[in-house]
Amino acid sequence: MTPRNCGPHGVAWGGEGVVRKDRRSPYRSDLRSPDWLKVKHRQTVTVHVEAGDPELVRCGDWAWAARLTLSYTQPHTGEAVRIDEIVRVPQPGAFTLHPGASGTAQCWGFLPNGRLRHPMWMGWVPPAS
Repeated sequence: MTPRNCGPHGVAWGGEGVVRKDRRSPYRSDLRSPDWLKVKHRQTVTVHVEAGDPELVRCGDWAWAARLTLSYTQPHTGEAVRIDEIVRVPQPGAFTLHPGASGTAQCWGFLPNGRLRHPMWMGWVPPAS
């Protein structure tokens, strides 16, 4: 059972992805099994950073995140969205806030209220020349 392209259907319906399973394997809530595999469909979205806090905050025990006000176009509906979001940053020393600039974030879909599901900052988009 090798994960392949699961398609965006589970994400479009508001989920993180799909579960691939061996149909002969019963579900057990108390046991992780390679027979039941959650496949998440990641999406990259271009966001405009309207504002933010230059100080990073802790995100769990091992990660850092930035508090940002973002605007973007929801890829499934074309709706303009403006949200306050906490976005994980992969390298805290390399992240500098640039209000008014655009960047990219990777996420596992979009929540009904417009928020990004588990967003990770990917980088700034170079300004058009």
